[in-house]
Amino acid sequence: MNVSKNLNQWSIPYRWMTDGIIISPVLLFWGASLAKLDSTPILFFLSLPLLFFYLASQTSLQFETYGEDLKKGQQALLVSIGWEHGMTLHHILVALGYLGLGFYLYISGAWVIAWPVLLMMSVSLFEIWQLQRIAGGMRPNWGLLKATAITQYLGILYILLFAFLAH
Repeated sequence: MNVSKNLNQWSIPYRWMTDGIIISPVLLFWGASLAKLDSTPILFFLSLPLLFFYLASQTSLQFETYGEDLKKGQQALLVSIGWEHGMTLHHILVALGYLGLGFYLYISGAWVIAWPVLLMMSVSLFEIWQLQRIAGGMRPNWGLLKATAITQYLGILYILLFAFLAH
């Protein structure tokens, strides 16, 4: 992916999705194969929420450069779909992430050990609240939004990893 200089830029509208597909599901299956685990449909049901959370975090990180991308005429995701649709996409991705995570915890029977991951919903709600306030005219605190987006994704990964390794 890093061979071409153009692929390193966020100027490609679908770049966030290709990165997400590589980072979440493919690396999960690769890690499972390294650990000599069978690739079962249960792993697929875990990879989908991770993909949705990664895409939501990456979408929220793109809001900072929206004005600059719009001025330069770059074809970034938010420039292509618009600020409002980008916020809607972010909110849908977060909701799909938690629905998928709940579905995974239910069908896998991991609810008993991994329920603390749902506590990260407070971080996701804070991120949604930040985006809504920015859209409402509040002066953006991009550093806090970045920290929230990164905490959302890495916090979910950490809690799941800790739960599965501890049991």
